[in-house]
Amino acid sequence: AVGALPPPVGVEQAGEQTVQGLAEVTAFDHQSERYGDYRGDHAGWWQHLSDPNGALEWRTAPVPEKKTTVVTFDAAVGEQAGWADLYVDGRYALTFPTRRFREPQRWARGGFVLEYQPQERGHFLSGPWRLTVPADAVTPGQPLTLRVAHRSGRREAFFMVKR
Repeated sequence: AVGALPPPVGVEQAGEQTVQGLAEVTAFDHQSERYGDYRGDHAGWWQHLSDPNGALEWRTAPVPEKKTTVVTFDAAVGEQAGWADLYVDGRYALTFPTRRFREPQRWARGGFVLEYQPQERGHFLSGPWRLTVPADAVTPGQPLTLRVAHRSGRREAFFMVKR
């Protein structure tokens, strides 16, 4: 569902804390040190629906306190449509589509909220993402492990996290 633009990256709302969303990539099928996005060329790790690993997994910076946490990161999606599941520390959070979007996107389920502000640069589809994680799903001092696994769609559907 399309929602209002989220606050700028790094701007905390009352009762929230913000953490850097990409500290370490732990599982991927493809990697490039220079892959174009809305900011220029940056390192990226990705997974296609058809890849054997089946998921892209990474860790955030440690979460300071036990309160609602906003994870900010940059990512890209492919033009081919797919559906992916998002897991936070092994807990299913929500399912979202991966495809070309022209408007800001927002998906929510059970306290988890994923927001995407698509930016086009040539044929690259990337932008800033915000994942809101409820306080009961975070452990102070520990990073979150995020996992995106495609469940259906075109074989070429992909999700890429960017440095």
